[in-house]
Amino acid sequence: RSPSCGCFSVRYLLWNPEVHHRFSPGFKRLVLLFLMARPCKDCPLSWLSDDCLFYILNMCTFDAIPLTSNNSFRGAGNDE
Repeated sequence: RSPSCGCFSVRYLLWNPEVHHRFSPGFKRLVLLFLMARPCKDCPLSWLSDDCLFYILNMCTFDAIPLTSNNSFRGAGNDE
């Protein structure tokens, strides 16, 4: 039953493969990066199970990826 005060609750969209299409292009690139790096033996991500990797992505909020005006990742080696 809704409270009489007019309050409402907020639900965050958490990533999983079924809702991948609903995320921003930047977040989709992060997922792709994780999945591409996972099989590389020199990458620490390769030590994680798929379940652990999906858990990490699931805990990132939809707006966790800061974007520049050209919709690319901010970070080292990508200064504008």
